[in-house]
Amino acid sequence: MGAAATFFSTMNEVEEEFPLTCVPAASKCACWRFIGSLLMFSTLAGCRSGPSHPPTFDDFRRAIREDATHTNLDAQVAIFAAAQLSNKEMQRFLTRGSVEELVGAGTQAPMTDPLGRTLLQHATERSPAAPMVWAALAYRDMSLLQNQEAGIETIADELTTAINRWRSLEPTNAAPWYLEAAFQCLRTNVASAKQLMAEADRKEGFEPCSLAIQKCVIRAMESARRSKYIARLYAMGQVVGVVGWSKLSKTILAESSEDQQAIRSCFVLGARVGLGKSFLEQLIGDSIQTKAIEKLSGADFAAERARISERKARIRRATAYNTSLDTRKFSEERWVRFLDTCFDKGEMTAVESMAADNGDTF
Repeated sequence: MGAAATFFSTMNEVEEEFPLTCVPAASKCACWRFIGSLLMFSTLAGCRSGPSHPPTFDDFRRAIREDATHTNLDAQVAIFAAAQLSNKEMQRFLTRGSVEELVGAGTQAPMTDPLGRTLLQHATERSPAAPMVWAALAYRDMSLLQNQEAGIETIADELTTAINRWRSLEPTNAAPWYLEAAFQCLRTNVASAKQLMAEADRKEGFEPCSLAIQKCVIRAMESARRSKYIARLYAMGQVVGVVGWSKLSKTILAESSEDQQAIRSCFVLGARVGLGKSFLEQLIGDSIQTKAIEKLSGADFAAERARISERKARIRRATAYNTSLDTRKFSEERWVRFLDTCFDKGEMTAVESMAADNGDTF
């Protein structure tokens, strides 16, 4: 199943438990369909419909209006098609780009373009002691496999190397263990995946490097003369890791109806994912925990259920408020601050700050 199809499947499940009409994973009116469309777009090369390249803040505002009036439901996707780095721009990073720019450019490249992986490989050669570069390469390899852009045996050794290097640099980080578990599930080796998740339970931390990778995308986009707003909005659409964690837990739970240890491992994974800064991470983390709770025995999860319910309601209100902002005129600089707050302090804090600035409540 490709990345976009996996995303839509995951979001359908999340919607069943946490019905939301729209969740702003990028900025104002960004829906699950919008992010999924970006993932689908990322598998295509050379798509250049829509505004001139590169697009501006006004282009995006126009696309918002077209989406709202249903005159062009793909208007926002066309913006991102125009914003994506060209092959020529990515080639320039190979010769004079920083490590951060290499990671950002490689992450945003279409899955069908081998230059994406080349850029990430170059980053690992330039900075082999940086966990983020190995994480970015490992995520890319997993996406290649999920999109069937590479044979599993062709890429397996490279993926395993990237995971092992990441793990050796951060021995207390559970994220590379979960990623290897997801890889084993992809190979239908669920027994090994369960063992890896049990090992991940014993790790103290969970740092998937997703935020660091998104900030690299911003760095690359700005270096290629994209506006601060477009660079940040584009980076918010670069979802790495989180949907894979949902797919991993779903596979483990389906194969572990009587395996309480494996179910508890999924519960732990959900709790960790739910600590993320975006609504997307929080909802998927809560969804993973909810499914695990349904299968766990011998414990009272009333407090946890109440917390999840309360957060769901809070996100719903924040979403409704955030969507209402489309009818107001804010400067590009204000939206840049909004997006920076999403990255640095969390999406809920960003919405609360916007509401406070306008004397609103939600």
